[in-house]
Amino acid sequence: MNDTRFSPHEPSARKNGQIDGFDPDHQEPPLRIALGFVLRHRLILGGFTLAGIILSALYALTLPPVYQSTATLLLEPARQLDTAGVNTSPRDLDLARVDSELVVIRSERLLLTVFNGLNLYGNRDVQTQSRGPMSGLSGLLQSLKLRLFSQKREAVARTNDIERQLAFANFAQHVSADRIGQSYVIAISYSSSDPAMAQKVTNAIVSAYLLQAIESKYRMAVAGAVALQGRIDALAGEVETATAALKSGTLPTQATPDADARVIGAPQLPLGPSAPRRNLIVALGAFIGLFAGIGAAVLKTSFDRRVGDWQELAQETGLPCLGIVQLPPMDGNFSAASPKDIVALFSEQQGSKYLSAIRDLRTAVDLATTQKDREGNTIIAIAGCDDTSAASTVCIGLAELVNRSGRHVTVMLENARGQHKISGFAATLADMIVNRTPFSDVVFRSNSQITVVPIHSNNAEANLYADFRSSFARRIMDTASQQGNVLIELPPLEHTADGLALAVQADAVIIVAIAGQTTRDDVIDVMQRYRHVGANVIGTVIGTTDMADAKA
Repeated sequence: MNDTRFSPHEPSARKNGQIDGFDPDHQEPPLRIALGFVLRHRLILGGFTLAGIILSALYALTLPPVYQSTATLLLEPARQLDTAGVNTSPRDLDLARVDSELVVIRSERLLLTVFNGLNLYGNRDVQTQSRGPMSGLSGLLQSLKLRLFSQKREAVARTNDIERQLAFANFAQHVSADRIGQSYVIAISYSSSDPAMAQKVTNAIVSAYLLQAIESKYRMAVAGAVALQGRIDALAGEVETATAALKSGTLPTQATPDADARVIGAPQLPLGPSAPRRNLIVALGAFIGLFAGIGAAVLKTSFDRRVGDWQELAQETGLPCLGIVQLPPMDGNFSAASPKDIVALFSEQQGSKYLSAIRDLRTAVDLATTQKDREGNTIIAIAGCDDTSAASTVCIGLAELVNRSGRHVTVMLENARGQHKISGFAATLADMIVNRTPFSDVVFRSNSQITVVPIHSNNAEANLYADFRSSFARRIMDTASQQGNVLIELPPLEHTADGLALAVQADAVIIVAIAGQTTRDDVIDVMQRYRHVGANVIGTVIGTTDMADAKA
């Protein structure tokens, strides 16, 4: 598997300090940016979405099923009696009457008649029915209130009244009455966790409505001086039928023409629950989880500035990512890698991820650098963002790979780092600049086609007076490049500014960042400092001890 990731921008030449093929003012399409954001944070988004689905599914499973039974009533014109008790022509219906009848059905008087008629106080279904996630808290508060009232003996009666009121209020919340369109048909429904109870209460509400209409006419007939006894008996029979239906939770078994309403749809026993709608709850949970994941990803991107995703690094810096190199661990610490360790690695671990990534990085660098007239040789500077040997490891790895390809390479290493101090060399770059010693006059000890030149001298005075920006330093670089490619490990900018001077001498500068350690702000700061002095920064390399640290 290829462990090096390349940016879609692959520059081929340097123009005016910029890279061909890369436009800093170029704006990516919003859809592509959004898609890239989703792909980079797919684990976070997927995890939060899955958590939302699981939590909402568990919540939906804890909700009790709710069954709803519905009856439909057709309002009919009210029949009128003359002074002899004989029916006359009925009055026409008007829309205002429908609204009035809805108020009657929803009235506390009619519902209380049903509540008492069915003796629902104390019924477990009415006591435990609840709606919404706050019902548990509401029930707890009500229980605490009742306990406070029950602490005193004189408050027992008041406590019973409160319990009865709460039960009735809970019962009334599950009753609904609505007009169907612009017709004279009214739909009456009741919701319950027991399907039989839902049907029974709906029947009782319909019977109570019919009863109150018949009772009104019955009282008028009894009070009428000219009312016939037959008419009173007929109304009394209808009242008795409606009352019996109310108490039994059924519809009247005989006709009730004086109710001015006719049942056109009897409530049926619900075959399945109407609530909760678990699919919708789970879908809502998935959306909430997705939005929570987006928020978490945004916060992670905003506050966690560590390098991890090469696309985010390329987007913020404007530099193509030339490769992701898995740094070889040496004694448990990759920063302890020395030139000897790297050479041994090439010999012992053929085909490793590190070697494969170094090979792809060499190809990317060859494509991204300008070809000079010096026999096609280039000067490449490798810059680290902090005081670690990640840049040295990449630099030595590139040098060894070029050497094994049959080409000579000169490697200039920073030797001020304490963990692998370079010593025993005839001359350093600082010594040659201060003593005006040509590069060709120095005899370097080397058993291969790699010439290693330390940058700083063990002599503090030579480091003080060495001018790496001078024309003589440029001449040394030109002489070394005539023999082959030149790789320079730039000294860390946090210790010295010599890295800026050496970067100007190079044809291209590559910045090495460590995944999970270097921040994107550090990379941007180093890039801006090098570009400020005119260095040609062509891209970045992400070094990691675990390929999972730098997400593709």
